Parts: sequence; C-alpha cells; structure tokens
Amino acid sequence: MNHNGLQRYFSPNHFRLLRAVLYGALAVVALFIVFPLSAQDTESKKKVDIISADVIRSLDYNGKTINRLIGNVQLMHNGALMYCDSAYLFSSSEFEAYSRIVIVKDATYLYGDLLEYDGNTNIAKVRGKIVRLFDSTATLRTQHLDFNTKENIGHFFNGGTIDNNSNILESLNGHYYSNDKLFVFADSVELHNETYDIKSNSGTYNTRTDVVTFTSYSNIWHKDGFLSCDYGWYDKARDYFHFSKNAYVQSKEQEIWADSIFYDRLAGKSDLYGNIQILDTVQQAIAFGGEGHSFDNPRRATLTKNPSVAYYTYEDGKADTLFIRADTLKFITAQNPAFYKKDTIATNDSIAPIIAEKKDSTSRFGTLGKLRRGNENFPTDDSLAIANDSLAVVDSTLISELSGIISPPNDTIIISANDTITIQEEIPILQKEEENISELADSATIIATADTISIQEETPSLISKEENNNELAPIADTVATAAIDSTIRQVFAFFNARAYRQDVQAACDSFAYSSLDSLGRMFGKPIMWNNNQQITANQIHFLSDADKKKMIRADFLESAFIISHEQDTFYNQIKGRDMIGHFRDNDLHLLDVVGGAQTVYYLQEDSVVANGNIAESTTMKIILNKQKIQYIKYITKPDIVVYPLDQFPQEKAILKGFEWRDSERPKSRWEICTETARPSQRQESQAFTKPTFPITERINAIK
Repeated sequence: MNHNGLQRYFSPNHFRLLRAVLYGALAVVALFIVFPLSAQDTESKKKVDIISADVIRSLDYNGKTINRLIGNVQLMHNGALMYCDSAYLFSSSEFEAYSRIVIVKDATYLYGDLLEYDGNTNIAKVRGKIVRLFDSTATLRTQHLDFNTKENIGHFFNGGTIDNNSNILESLNGHYYSNDKLFVFADSVELHNETYDIKSNSGTYNTRTDVVTFTSYSNIWHKDGFLSCDYGWYDKARDYFHFSKNAYVQSKEQEIWADSIFYDRLAGKSDLYGNIQILDTVQQAIAFGGEGHSFDNPRRATLTKNPSVAYYTYEDGKADTLFIRADTLKFITAQNPAFYKKDTIATNDSIAPIIAEKKDSTSRFGTLGKLRRGNENFPTDDSLAIANDSLAVVDSTLISELSGIISPPNDTIIISANDTITIQEEIPILQKEEENISELADSATIIATADTISIQEETPSLISKEENNNELAPIADTVATAAIDSTIRQVFAFFNARAYRQDVQAACDSFAYSSLDSLGRMFGKPIMWNNNQQITANQIHFLSDADKKKMIRADFLESAFIISHEQDTFYNQIKGRDMIGHFRDNDLHLLDVVGGAQTVYYLQEDSVVANGNIAESTTMKIILNKQKIQYIKYITKPDIVVYPLDQFPQEKAILKGFEWRDSERPKSRWEICTETARPSQRQESQAFTKPTFPITERINAIK
C-alpha cells in the first residue's frame, strides 16, 4: 500500500503519526539485529585461539567443564603467540599455563615458569624463578611481570634489572613499552655503564636510541667527578649529556650550578644556561653568568649575559674579595710548550717572549714601547687571556694601598713656613744660583709633610741603581727568575669592564691577562681609583707574581694622570707622558714619571690647605706613604714654585687634560655583581653512596 492509499483512510495528522511509528519499529528491529552481531564480534576478540596441543582433555572443575591441553601447547591472542608444556583452559578467554612459558609478540620475547592469562583484560601474568623479557637490544630480568598483549606493555614489580651489554639498570618497579622499545623505571633506580653510575627515583631507557632519561632527583658519578639534577638525559650513541632543574656538576677543582647544562663528550664542549655559578677553589674564584660555553683541550670558557667574577683571598684570618664584570668574560687554560720540552732550558725561558726580547732601541720601555706604539687596539684573538689568576692580576691593576714608608735623609734642611724667607721666594733663589750649587744642578727634591716643606739634595743612597737611571728598564728586567709553570692561564674581559674591591676600583673597555708573561693589560680609557686617588692613561699594564699573588710593577702609558681630591676644590695632580709604578707587598711605594712631568700639589698646615706647589721636570720620582706623597724628586733641571694659598694662580690650578671621573667609579660590589654565592656542596655530595645494585645481585644469585 502506498502513501496515497493510506491517506484515503487517515487524516494528515494521523498519517504523520503512523509514519513515525513505522520508522521507530524499523529502528528497533535493526538494533536487535546489529547488537548480537556486535556482541559476537566482542566475544571473538576476547577468545583465545588454540593453535596446537598434543592432547586435549575435557575435565569437570567446580561444576564447569574445562579443557586441559598437554604437550607442545600453542595459544594465540591479540597476535601474541604463547607456548607452554601444559595449560588449563577455563573458558574461551582465560587459561593457566605451566612450564617453559614463552610469549612472542613482534620482536619481543617473554620467558617464565607460570602464566595466567585473561583475554578480557589482555593481561598475561608471568611468574617464575627468573622471568626474562627480550627485545632486540636488551634483556629485562625479574620474578613478576604482567604483559598486556594488546597494548604491548609490560609491568614488572618487586625488583627488575636490565642488561644490554653496555648498561646495567635496575629498579623496584617499572614498565616496558614494546612498541617504543622504552623501559620506564620507578623507585630505587640504579644504573651503571663504563661512563657513569646513577642513583635516582625514576627514569627511562630507550633501547632503540640508547638514550637514558632520569626524571627526578638524581645523583650521577663519572670518572671526572660528580653531578646531580632533577631532570636529565644521556645519549650513549652520541656521548651527549643534558642536565636541568637544579643542575650541579663537581670536578676536582670546580663546582658548577646552572638551570640547564649540555655536555658533548666527543666534542669536549659544555653549554650552560641560566643562573650559572662556577666555584673554583684552586683559583679562589666564583664566576656568575646567564650563559656559558666551554671547550676541552685546551680548556677555554666564555661567560655572557651579565657575567661577573669574584676573587677571594684569606690572609691573617681576614677575607678580601675582588669583583669583576664585563659584557663577556673569557677564560683559557693551556699547556705551556716550554714546560714539556725534552731538553733542559734556561730559567729565563719561562718569561714570555713578549717581555723577554731585547730592549727596543727606539723606546725607553723596550717591548712595552712597542705595545704602546703599535697595539692600541685590544686584541681579539686567543693569544692573550687570563684564567682564574685574575685575582692577582686585576688586584694588581687596581693600585692598592700606597703604604710604602721611606724616611727622609738625616741631612734634610728644613725651612719652616714661618721663616723670614718665604717659600715662594726660596725655590727661585736656589734655581738662580744652581750654577754655584753643583749638587742641585740637575735635580731637586720637595719633601711634603703636614706642617713643613723641605728642600733636599739628591741622595743616591735612597734610590736603587735601577731607580737612578733616567732611562728606565723595561718590565722584563724587573722579573725575578722562576720555575716554568706547566700551564698557561689567561683571561679576557671584553667591553664595559669594571672592578671593585673595598680599597680599589677600576674601569676600562677591555682587559686581558696571561700567566705566560704575568702581564695584565687594560684598554679603552682605563681608569682606577685608590681611596681618594684617580689614575688614568691611554693604556695600563701590570706585572705580577702569579705564584705569590703579588704586584711587581704597573706601567701607565701615554697621557698618564693622577688626581687626588685634597680638600674642597683643591686637587693634587701629577701628569706625565708615562708613569712607572713599583710595588712592595702589593703597595705602590715608588712612582717614576717620565716625559713632560708636571705637578700641582697642595700642602697642609694643621689639616688646612696653606700652600700650593707647581712644578715641571723632564722626569721625576715620587715616594708614597699611606696614600700620600711623602716627597717628590725632580730630575733634570726642575722648575718648582711654591705659593702661599692666597697668592696661588688659579689659572694654573688645573693641568691640561684634567678630567675628574668620579661618576664612573663603582660605589659598591653590588654595582659589579648582584649574585649571592651558593655554598659548596662538596662535603654533602661526598657522603652520598654510589649504586650497589642489590636487585641485580639478588637476581644473579638465583640458579
């Protein structure tokens, strides 16, 4: 009957209702037809297929009929082929198997003594004296393992160990993901290979990629030291490490902290990122930065992103720290070729070629003259550099306390400021009569004390033979012979270099030091401050004794200028083409001013400025005591005038080139380094015990 026929007997509304009822009935019929088919499909998926058995017997078990399979039994489910000597099939999806259990799924092989299998959950529970799971590259041994034949996932508990010929890895519990060839470990994880030992609470091992990952706090021991982190991984094929989340590395000489550390052992390269701190107890230095890169052979490292270094010393129970920063800090440590020569070499060979060559005949400073004339630009290669000896070096670069004490001679003639002959007149009178006074023909000395001014004849006994020479010796001539060091340590501080210690501060564009010649160099408007003194020059070089960590000499080359704030608007000034500073126990005690020497110096009476001294000479020597000029020896026809303060010519109060740069001076260490040092973890880490592999030992003992 078609719709038109039905419409003859039903109204339109009745017809629509009837049509809906018919369609609903058809849907119900379809549901009853499809559902049994779906249920049958589900049941078939749960069913375990019997592939073979020598004997199959039906038995009555608790009122149920079960099948016993005996001899060469083979069963299959989810593509997993299961072998055993005998089995009880309790239903189409559940069985127990005994003796010589083998499960094969893809490239995974599982061996045991007892198997309980449930096709409803796809779980094979394998037990035995030793349960073994093989994939293509590794073997898991345990006594309790559950394997999901559908998902190809195994779960072991109560202890398991993996051996793949290069790694031994054990834990109390874990999983094996066959599809991904991935072992996941939890609880009391211990790992060993020829490179390192690990103790952790969780981790993974991918047998396909040979990558080990540790996902919780882990302690790691290797031949070079110890490290720890909260997360990391090791790629054995590439010999590549990554540590992050509180990463800490310890070697014989250093402790390193960072947010993230990458180490390529084959390339000998390390990359550090975030909150870096490097503690070097041998060099007594702590370095900080946001990013760092280092290489082995030769050892070299670079720190960037607000890097800084703190060099600390302990002397007589007192601690002193020098802080240095720059846009980039670079450290290099390399073997000294001279040390490894087979033939015996002279002691002098230990001095770097840069200072050991013959004096330049065209320069009073020999090699330094060459440096001054031809090396104005800061070097950009690795030929210079300094390592953690920077403490001594930069310590040197920052002139320390001026506390050398040299007493004036006994025959000093004292002229009181109250004498009838005024100071202003006294010096010119002597100069006019210099042809009659041979002793003062070529030199004169002003001795400045708090209350007196003295004029002194030149006294050779006060100054050494070397210091009496108008032509000053190059730095190399002052170096004492020393044993050759086996290593060369170098450092660069590139751009915006700054330094701070409580008594000295310094700034320049770039700085370099090398232990090869024990010479530090400052470039790019170098400046330093010592208490109330400011010292500038186009270049500043320092010679130090790296072993004793003492300054020997400092050269201020080209446009050297010393300014000290005496009182109010009064500034003591010393100017010359070059200045050579000599040190005793890290204190500047003698300063040679060479070429166009000029001074403006104010003298006090009862702590009040009373007189001013203006002097010029080709060369002069200055003796210092407690940051004060004790006396000045003017050499070669000095021109000296001393004025009472009320007669001092103001147009001569400031020497040409005067620049007071106090605004550039670091006022505290926090302007150099904003980091707070972490305490050493060396003692704590030494208390940790290395892996002992108790699970592996227990399983190995089972026969």
